[in-house]
Amino acid sequence: MKAISIHWKQASELLNQGEILDGKEIIFDSQVPLEFVITFNRANISVPENLISDDDSSIDTTDIPEITSEDIRKGKLVRDLPSHVKIDPETENRLKKSNINYNELLSNLSNNFYQSIKTLPSKAAF
Repeated sequence: MKAISIHWKQASELLNQGEILDGKEIIFDSQVPLEFVITFNRANISVPENLISDDDSSIDTTDIPEITSEDIRKGKLVRDLPSHVKIDPETENRLKKSNINYNELLSNLSNNFYQSIKTLPSKAAF
């Protein structure tokens, strides 16, 4: 039995309606916007990488200030680092009851620690 060929736009519509595309060959003959690629990925259908289109030119970034050399010099830029911290159940319950954000707490603690170290004499032992 020959597979039925359908265009990717039609295939996307069928997937959004809950259809299963078994036995159908999907024709990818033009750029596929990212939101459609996500639909295909959820259905375990691969879109050729060279046809995936991610146009971010319409994103308004005017409210984001430019990065200056002073920002870089002063360390204003931050980077998220994945971390794993073991917390005993009692402390975890206390943090949850107080609505304390773990990541924010750890960031503040480490920042305060390093700010405190800066004030120590250079050869001080701690």
